[in-house]
Amino acid sequence: MKKKFLNGIAVLSFAAIAAFNLNLDFANKVSPLTLANIEALASESDDPCRGNPFYASNQALKSERCLKYPLVYGYKLTCKNETGRCCDPTDQTKCE
Repeated sequence: MKKKFLNGIAVLSFAAIAAFNLNLDFANKVSPLTLANIEALASESDDPCRGNPFYASNQALKSERCLKYPLVYGYKLTCKNETGRCCDPTDQTKCE
């Protein structure tokens, strides 16, 4: 009887430890959507480009007059200063 009692306690303790570890494993998992939301909240600032190094913050794509050929003027798009905007430099055009 004593042996069955000790075996029962050993099985119960093993099951309790396994259940506790399994619970800890589920508690540490965070969904990718939750991580994306946390990152978005953490990166909110006055930077309209949200820290993207490929864009020009506080600038907007605007038309600019340029000299194409002697005494012939054309226009090109370029990033110009404007607060609260984000400019994509790849959208700029060149005067040719």
